[in-house]
Amino acid sequence: MTPAKRPQSGAKRKRPKKRPPPKKEKPFVRFEGPRVTEADVDLRRGKGGPRSGGEPGGFFWHVYVGAVKAGRAWISYHETEDRKPEPSVTVMLNQQSQGRGIGTIAFRRAAELSPYDEVYATVAKKNTASRNALERAGFVTAEHQKGSELYMVWRRDAA
Repeated sequence: MTPAKRPQSGAKRKRPKKRPPPKKEKPFVRFEGPRVTEADVDLRRGKGGPRSGGEPGGFFWHVYVGAVKAGRAWISYHETEDRKPEPSVTVMLNQQSQGRGIGTIAFRRAAELSPYDEVYATVAKKNTASRNALERAGFVTAEHQKGSELYMVWRRDAA
């Protein structure tokens, strides 16, 4: 019986790559407690970072409900190829702060606090919670759409 031959090049046998299991999407769960009011939510200016409103033309806020920090909001600024300003708003809330109407107030208030007449937001089409919050905050779907993302705009004159 002859021993199995090894490849001469010293190459090792390739094992099939293990694929990670697909990510499960979190279902939208409506908060059963009382929703917040405009008076409950406060946006306090902060520093931000290079990708979270800290760049020139950008803004960063800490989102508070009463004395409790609920998350953060920021507007990142960049210009299109034809030098048109395109500020983009992002709101990220702590898990326990979601589903209470805080995101709606934070999106609207961040857009209102900025000096821009138009503020944009990009949201995954599957993200119904953020999409609903943006719509309630006064954002409308823009004309051009990307594949799985929805491009929305808030206009000061429409608010």
